[in-house]
This record gives sequence, structure tokens and C-alpha cells, in this order.
Amino acid sequence: MEPVKVAVVGVGTMGVLHAEAYSRNRAAELQAVADVRQGVARKVAERFGVRAFGDVLQMLDETDVEAVSICTNDGQHTEPALACFAAGKHVLLEKPIATTLPDAEEIIRAAKQAGVKFLVGQIVRFDPAYSHVKTRLDSGELGELEAVYARRLNHLGSQDTLQGRISVLSFLGVHDFDYVRWLSQSEPVRVHTESVAKVHRAAGHDVEDHTFTLIRFANGVVACVEAGWVLPDSHPRKADFKLEVIGTRGMAQVDLLGGNLAVCTERGWELPPMGQALDAEIAHFINCILDDGPPLVSGEDGREALRLSLAAQESARTGRIVEL
Repeated sequence: MEPVKVAVVGVGTMGVLHAEAYSRNRAAELQAVADVRQGVARKVAERFGVRAFGDVLQMLDETDVEAVSICTNDGQHTEPALACFAAGKHVLLEKPIATTLPDAEEIIRAAKQAGVKFLVGQIVRFDPAYSHVKTRLDSGELGELEAVYARRLNHLGSQDTLQGRISVLSFLGVHDFDYVRWLSQSEPVRVHTESVAKVHRAAGHDVEDHTFTLIRFANGVVACVEAGWVLPDSHPRKADFKLEVIGTRGMAQVDLLGGNLAVCTERGWELPPMGQALDAEIAHFINCILDDGPPLVSGEDGREALRLSLAAQESARTGRIVEL
């Protein structure tokens, strides 16, 4: 079987990681990269031995790529996504799907009209530790889900690059908003967020430092999502991600800082292995194309994660519980 010909649009940090993952995947063939910063595009293209473009439309016109990863800045997803769908390309769109619900809806409509594979890059679903917890919960070993706590903290230096362009709730929180919704297999009914904004606003960035979001789902599950970029730049890992899932018959814990995944059932504790997430996400995307399978994260899933993020931002701003 011939490898799927792919391109990456937007080759900042995440775009380069996508290019690397495609290069490691034998079922994919990276052929081009595109970025409005043409010098950056050329530099990345030289590294991977592919063509460089400064314009998405030109890339689509002059190559025969079949699939595209879109890794542009958060608020710049719509235009390249619509162009790729119009050209009949399969798309892996980095999270969040968009920064507004109307843009998300437009992207979803275009994907459906094109009849192509569309995967929103909610990478936490592909993290082996997090997906293992989902599998164990679905198996019934942990009983009925009651509560979830998810923590996702980055370091203070995050704003050196982001420059306040997006809320921490849409940049980091959206990962866990999607994951807890996936775990609960239910829709959220209300959201309450409390936030602290000192360090970054003092530096001129109108974003939160630290947030805590409490979510009630229709089936009674309660989740708490902690998101922030408050870790000292001296922090050894620059990130601290944790997960605790409580069921009526057991529990599971993930601590990526400590490199631990632990599951406790009625049989006792065990420590399953952990692995890499982006390679799994890329492999899933390619396999969806080759095997004509359904993407694990739909456009609607991406939209609902965004909806939760926006509701949390409204709650943090107003100090009120937001009904969904």
C-alpha cells in the first residue's frame, strides 16, 4: 500500500512535532510544509527534505498531498481548514478547533460537505496513560464513574511565545475539558470557574495565571479541571499534568511529572506502562484514511470542548455559574 502523502501548515513548535511524527510513520510521506513566515517554512522544509510554501492555496495547487495537519495559531484555523476541505484533503486540525463557536460550526460544515476524514487534535485521548484509564473505566473494572480531577500546568515562560493571545482555559483547559467529557459519556449541564490573574497581567498579558473549573454532567459525574501557566521557569519539566478518576469500585491515577500510571481495582494496585501521544494520534489519523475508519475525535467533539472552554471563561469573568 502506498503511503499517504501529507503536508503540515503552520510550522511553529507544534507543526514541527507533527512533521517529525509523520517522518517516523512508514504509512505516511511528508511532502510539503507551509507557513506565512516563508523563511521559517524554508528552514523546516530543508530539514525534512520537502517543498516549502508561504501560501496554503499555492501548496494545494502545486502538490498532490492527500492529507494536511493544520498547526497554525489558535485563531487562524478557519481559513486553511476551509481551503483544505474545498480541495478535498483529509485534515488533522490542532486543538482548539477554533476560538469561536461560529468558526467551529463553519469548519464542521465544510468537512461534512467535503466528505473527508476530519480529526481534531485533542491529543490527550491518544496519550497511552489517559487512554488506558478510559479503557479500564469502560471495561467496568472501576465501577460507575463518580468524579474526575485533571491538572494541567505549564511554566510562566509560556507567555514569552503566546504573548497573551489566548486564555489558559482554551489553550490548556480544552485538553481536559474534552477528556472528562469523553470519560463521562455525558454532556455538561453547568460550569463554575474561579481564576487568579496576577503575574501575567502585571506583565501586560490579559490572561489568567491559574484556574479551577467545576463541571457537573447530566449523568451526575462531577469533574474539576485545574489549568494554569504558573510553574517557575526553573521547574525541571516545565509542566505538571495529573489525573485522578474515581469510580464506585476502583480508581486510577496518572502523574506525568513522576512518570506514573496506577490503577486500583478490587484486585489491588498495578502500574501499567506509559508511552508517546503524538505518534499515536498521527498513526490514528493515517489509519482512518487508509482503512476508512471513523476519527476518534470528531468536529463535534472539538466544538463541545471549545463550548466548555468558553463557558468557563464566562464564569471566570462574571463569577457566576454558567448553565449549558
